[in-house]
Amino acid sequence: MLRRTRRAPTACSWCHHRKVRCDASISGSPCTRCRQDCRTDCVLRRNLPKQSKPSHEITYPEEQPAGLTPHDGVDFFAQGQVGQLDHSYHFMGIDNPPPEQTSISAHVAIIDIDKHGFLCTQNLKCLPSEDINYLFIKGSLNIPNHNTTKKLVESYFKRIHPMLPVLDEAQFWRAIGGDPAEKISLFVFQALVFAISPFVSLDTLYECGFVDKRDARKQLYNRAKLLFDLKVEMKPSAKAQGAVLLTHHTSAIAPLAGSLWLTSSIENAMLIDAQPSLVEDHVSDHMKKRLWWSILLRDRSLCIGLRRRPQVTSINLHGCRNWLREHDFEDEMHHSEVYDYQTKLILLSALQEQCTLAILLTDLVSFIFNPRLTPTASYSKEEFESQMVTLNKIKNSLVQWHSKAKYPPDSRGNRCPQPSAALKNMTFMYYHAARVDLAQYAALLIEEYPTLPSHKYQQALMGVGRDLKGGIDGLSRIMEYFSLTGHVDNLPLSV
Repeated sequence: MLRRTRRAPTACSWCHHRKVRCDASISGSPCTRCRQDCRTDCVLRRNLPKQSKPSHEITYPEEQPAGLTPHDGVDFFAQGQVGQLDHSYHFMGIDNPPPEQTSISAHVAIIDIDKHGFLCTQNLKCLPSEDINYLFIKGSLNIPNHNTTKKLVESYFKRIHPMLPVLDEAQFWRAIGGDPAEKISLFVFQALVFAISPFVSLDTLYECGFVDKRDARKQLYNRAKLLFDLKVEMKPSAKAQGAVLLTHHTSAIAPLAGSLWLTSSIENAMLIDAQPSLVEDHVSDHMKKRLWWSILLRDRSLCIGLRRRPQVTSINLHGCRNWLREHDFEDEMHHSEVYDYQTKLILLSALQEQCTLAILLTDLVSFIFNPRLTPTASYSKEEFESQMVTLNKIKNSLVQWHSKAKYPPDSRGNRCPQPSAALKNMTFMYYHAARVDLAQYAALLIEEYPTLPSHKYQQALMGVGRDLKGGIDGLSRIMEYFSLTGHVDNLPLSV
């Protein structure tokens, strides 16, 4: 008769986190799983109390290993794999409590997060203590120390901001520098950290308690999303800015997440000028314009890169009525800590070229990616010719833009500074990708139309082939540029 395996009454922290069986309470520490994983911090979890704790208290997670206090703010499983970190993350600036202290009130937590003076945390005071406890456990209230914050913000304004000017760089630097008149939304800040996480070094991520870039990106996204879901931020402008940054999220589990965040950003951007307004939110005309252009640029990027239906189909929508000008960036051009004034001017010129292309792509994405109501095989001769005429008009507008745009240097070129060259190459990457999409759609129409004469069929396919070759050759040159210059990480994840 087979002997029934004895079940352990308690699991260690590591096995509990992995949701696997543990034999530490039977055979002693370290358990079999921890020995296999070469872990030495095998600690049994404490038994849960029979009575729940008062609702006004916040209890720290009990599954943390020995030697890690709740205020360190480092994920307990990352601590064991990375080793001894120099705790760049602190929980709201609170010093480590004595060993017997296991909880603090929600009021104390809110007051202490204000020690990070650049963050706006007023809405935390309105949340139930249970929500604050949940935010703390999930890491949404983990704030980098000053040095790490500067690294992350500098990387953001070097890499992402030139092509997505949704934030005010001068405001950020004043807030981080201690200006009491400037505050940064906690949701926007966490979204910024998420957006820049693929572009910072592994050493910086290790300092923040993450194992690798994938781990960091996943956790940082969940932290920012949780702040949004629990309504920590109520101002439409901050919600729109953070949502624009979260459109960079790509996941096989939630493939439409980027598009849904863009929808949320559009909704909140429209609330800024809503009358009567339910939330007091004073936004300058310059920032409204930059917000709407950022939404348009992200919409075109998602359409071309992931072949999605456009959400902004009118070039006259709100802030996109007016072009971005130098005076819209005047403050940050003079107070940027990452680029000088002349470099900012060059970057603005490259951004304006990208905005021009985004406008031209409006007809293309609306024509190609919107569902067709009538199958091509059912088209009459006039309807088919009308479709081909529209395709040629879109193609000619793109070719005209290409002839006027300043082509970026090749991998060995040195005609403009590296930041501007990277932005220009990104712009031309979208141009060549759009040409490929247009040629593929033309090939689909030609193949599905059964009554096209053979000589016209061959002639049309030859033209499509030339367009495809030109687009693919252009994309290859762009990829070669980023590869030879060592800036492959500049490419968006959709590539």
